Parts: sequence; C-alpha cells; structure tokens
Amino acid sequence: MKIKAFNITVEISYTLIAALCISVIISDSIVTAAAIVSAAIHEAAHIAVMRSFSDDGITVKAGLFNILINDSLRETGGYNRDIAVLLAGPAVNALLCAISFCVYKLTAVGDFYDISMVNASLGIFNLLPIETTDGGQILAILLRNRFGHTAADRVGFALSLIFILPIAAAGIYILLSSRYNYTMLAAVIYLIAATVSAYM
Repeated sequence: MKIKAFNITVEISYTLIAALCISVIISDSIVTAAAIVSAAIHEAAHIAVMRSFSDDGITVKAGLFNILINDSLRETGGYNRDIAVLLAGPAVNALLCAISFCVYKLTAVGDFYDISMVNASLGIFNLLPIETTDGGQILAILLRNRFGHTAADRVGFALSLIFILPIAAAGIYILLSSRYNYTMLAAVIYLIAATVSAYM
C-alpha cells in the first residue's frame, strides 16, 4: 500500500498491515495500541528531524522486519545530521515515557503506567547496538567514519550477535518460567530476522 503526502511517500507492506491487525484482534490490551501508536510517533520523529534539514522528498518503506526511511541527504549530509535523525526516535519515546509516568503519578490510572513502560521499552530497544536498530546505525556511522565500511560492517555484525544471544537466552528463560510471557523472545526473533535480512 502506497500513500503520498507533503512530499513524503510511505509504502507499507501488506504483511505488516496483516500483523498489526492480528495483534489488535488477539489483544484488546491498551499495551498493544500504545505500542503501535508509540512506534508510529517514533518514526514520525525521525521524519520531522529529516524535514528540518531539507524539504526534499522522503521515502518510507515499512515491512514486517524493518522500516527504512531515506532522503536525499542520507549518508551525504554529514554524520552529525544522521545521528540527530537517528536519536530523534528514542528521544521522543523518552519524552512520552516521562510525560505518561508523571500523569500516572498524578492520577494513579494504571493505563498511563503501561504507556510509560511501552515507551521506555521502545526507547531502550532502539538504542541497542544491534544492526537494524537506531543504536546499531549510530554505531555503524561512528565506526565507518573512523575505520571504513568493511571493518565497520564486520564489527557491527559481531556486536549484533553478542547482544542478541544473551537477550535470546533471557527470552527463553522468561517464557519457560512464566509459560506465557513471550514478549522478549518475540523481540529477539524480530531482531534476528531484521539483522539477517539486512545482510541479504
């Protein structure tokens, strides 16, 4: 599905749309809705910072295992600019986390606590130094600036594995202990699939 507005072209794969619909149908929890909305705001923050540097066209391709946002200045507008774009998503999640937590403290409404934790998780998750996350891409920019593309890609892939393996072990442990909490394991499967697809 393709949408174009304000010089921004968004392509969303039907597999992603199907996955989101299934998630909403299976879970009537506010956590699912908060995760979808917070992820959308996260990506919108990237686009907003991109747009602050240039009015050129922006393309967004959202698939099941990754979201690629590109504009004419990507990798040519300077690494400080690219890092600012990448940090925008986690930064807005941190802001939403703080606001939601303050509202929770003032109102004692549990939903705001859930929203706060969803945004904290999204922010931390995206700062992990794993290939396809914002943190991984920031690390890649810094490494490429110092050592070149080949060495940076090798180090980035190695670090991705180093971080994914203990998270996978923790996910399996949590699933076996609780017999129902598969959230972390699902996140690990996503990270593995996204990392592998990045090298295909």
